[in-house]
Amino acid sequence: MNKTVKMVLIFSGALTAIAAASLYIYHRHHKVDEVEPEPIPERPALNWEDLADDPDHSVGIPLGEKPKDIIAENYSEEIVEEPKPKYDIPPYQIGQEAFLSNDPSYEKVVLWWDSELDVFSNELDIIEYDVKTKLGEMNIKRFKADDQMSFMYIRNENLEKDYELVK
Repeated sequence: MNKTVKMVLIFSGALTAIAAASLYIYHRHHKVDEVEPEPIPERPALNWEDLADDPDHSVGIPLGEKPKDIIAENYSEEIVEEPKPKYDIPPYQIGQEAFLSNDPSYEKVVLWWDSELDVFSNELDIIEYDVKTKLGEMNIKRFKADDQMSFMYIRNENLEKDYELVK
């Protein structure tokens, strides 16, 4: 942006501020546009006895009837078990070479650790939950405790993901 454009922008901003301040002072001293607000009309209180006698009332559930149990209505006796992971291996630390390899069987995920909040977040700054399961409790403790370590790479075979932890 050249100097002329910058000067025009600064000048127009200053003029806008002066105009706004002038309007404020004018309205404050001359008491312009002071209008009494209209009173809010009072609504009559609901009479529940009248509603009970009115068959066309709009409460939603007819009085005297028990509401439907939506949960019981949609509940089935069939218990669906969650699929078991392919492997039963806890997350473990890997080297940078293994992380950077183009192995398509592992999704790459980068997580940043915020030491003040003690949370891990992804590239969208969304906090990751259940990190003990995803990363392994011992791996997290080791990463947080070592001040010299700014990166750590963890593989979770159950989730088929490789994690890069960054301080």
